[in-house]
Amino acid sequence: MTGSLISSSDKYKCFISKCSKYGLQLVLIFAMFFGAADAQIDKTLYYSFGKKFYTEAFVQPAGSADSIDVVIIVRLAYDAISFMQEIKHGNSKQFSGVANIEVSFRDEIGVIRKRVNWRDTVIVDNYESTNSKDSFITGVLNITLHSGQYTVTSEILDDFKKNIKKQKFKIGKASFASSETIADDIFVYKKQVSGEEIILPYALGDNIDFTSFDPIVFVSVSYGDSPGNYFYSVVKTESKDKTIGWDKEINLSGLTGFLPNRKLIVVKSNSVSSFETVEYNEKNNNIPNGQHQNNFGLLEIVLPSNELVPGNYELLVFKDGGNDTLRKEFSVIWVNKPLSMKDINYATELMYYLLTDDEYDIMRDGSKKEMARKFHEYWKSKDPTPATPFNEAMSTYFKRVDHSYFNFQTISEKDGAKTDRGKIYILYGAPDSVATSLENGNSREVWVYERLKKEFIFETIAVGIYKLVDIKK
Repeated sequence: MTGSLISSSDKYKCFISKCSKYGLQLVLIFAMFFGAADAQIDKTLYYSFGKKFYTEAFVQPAGSADSIDVVIIVRLAYDAISFMQEIKHGNSKQFSGVANIEVSFRDEIGVIRKRVNWRDTVIVDNYESTNSKDSFITGVLNITLHSGQYTVTSEILDDFKKNIKKQKFKIGKASFASSETIADDIFVYKKQVSGEEIILPYALGDNIDFTSFDPIVFVSVSYGDSPGNYFYSVVKTESKDKTIGWDKEINLSGLTGFLPNRKLIVVKSNSVSSFETVEYNEKNNNIPNGQHQNNFGLLEIVLPSNELVPGNYELLVFKDGGNDTLRKEFSVIWVNKPLSMKDINYATELMYYLLTDDEYDIMRDGSKKEMARKFHEYWKSKDPTPATPFNEAMSTYFKRVDHSYFNFQTISEKDGAKTDRGKIYILYGAPDSVATSLENGNSREVWVYERLKKEFIFETIAVGIYKLVDIKK
């Protein structure tokens, strides 16, 4: 087995990108690589290939004919926030960080018309959480602007995070008041929280999370005396992504839902920002009579999650007999996709533990496209929820590969997933307990699996090389 999960240059970039954290992080990272850090620290925390910062916007009619209502949604990974350690009562430790994001709106001639800030505090109980790539903080800003087109710039105000790029995109269309308009869209999903169903934004830069259930698209529109019929289509387009893809044609279309005289408002409860659809009225940003020639509403499109796989798509929304069209490119993103699935050669190589020699040879034969097809066919046969495209068994297996790659690598064994400890972890998951000792000058680890009623015993046979020397039942 000769493949590699990440290149040496990627490792260097990952290491350097983490050096912007405080001295505490530098000490821990150097200790980790030179053997002085606690072995229980999950080293996958120090590597990230995904985006840490997202911004998106949704535009609706405002309370006057020459204004628009803009909802800005930001999403920031804990790993993108600088944390400071605090000592609490009883010597307990906490880490607090402040997410501070500035959003500016520049008009068509380059003049900044508005600048707003969003700040919030994050408190976690352990150092590992400060590096989390799975935990995010989401914030929502509501701004009223003069009708027109704007360039939105969103950036993190943190001197330690200058390596994170600014977000830039355009918003705004023709006036809602003077023309029939299919204006803007936002992707959301519904979730049960404390027994109540709420509407939450994805906050993924106008993209959809692969692991979610039945995404919803809301589109703000203006129309004359009669709304008419609106239609949509969603088509999967060619992907430039070199990671393992789904070779599946998708073409969805139909009549949209229609919510007349409705808009989205932001509701904040228990630090969670969600949406509600409400009628235009005096309480919820009334549009005075006589100021507008049009009526307003929301289109609602429910996309079946069992049809959506990771990749690039195009959304088209149009009105029967109308002149305006919304054309939008978006992606379905597997946010926490295992790094070991970024390359089909490496992914199939690490299936050696599951396959017979003949099955392995067949899996590895052919072009990358053929290998990807056989890869998905194999994992589909193991999928505990075959009605959905998200495969829990596949995800679990390759997350274990990621963990093993980083946590069991040594100076002598560069790829921890190809070691004896890596093999056992990938096949059986984390042990219930690990006991370490020295035996005849060699390091010894005993992994106990209560559910299997087995103990796996590893000893070093050379510097940095652990071998499985015994299995006790």
